[in-house]
Amino acid sequence: MADKPEQRRNPRYPVRVRLRLRRQQPASGWEEGILLTASTAGVFVKTMCTAAPGERIELELPLPHGAEVVTATVQWASTAEPKGLGLAFADLPSLVADQILEAALSGFWLSDVGTTGKSSDTHLIVGDLKRLLEEI
Repeated sequence: MADKPEQRRNPRYPVRVRLRLRRQQPASGWEEGILLTASTAGVFVKTMCTAAPGERIELELPLPHGAEVVTATVQWASTAEPKGLGLAFADLPSLVADQILEAALSGFWLSDVGTTGKSSDTHLIVGDLKRLLEEI
């Protein structure tokens, strides 16, 4: 059987950083999640937060120039591991889109604790990633 061709228009990047999210309607409190993949079109968040496709979610993204709250729409929910939500951004400002790319490509989002990702382990990972990209 032939593989299904990639349908995404924007490259998706593997990341790992904690963030907060909440449902808009019905309004809920902030919950924790872990951002596992990101693009300028959307993200996948590992979370116990439950939401149905079409629901609006607010995400507090830790970005290089400060946290931003953005709105996204649930595209799908995973009940298998990792449990979480596939989200598409709604009306993402271009400045925030640029910061998402910067966070994903610079290693900023390769920290499990939501910091600037300046640990020596992160520097090694980013260095390896940069070398790999240069070889391609």
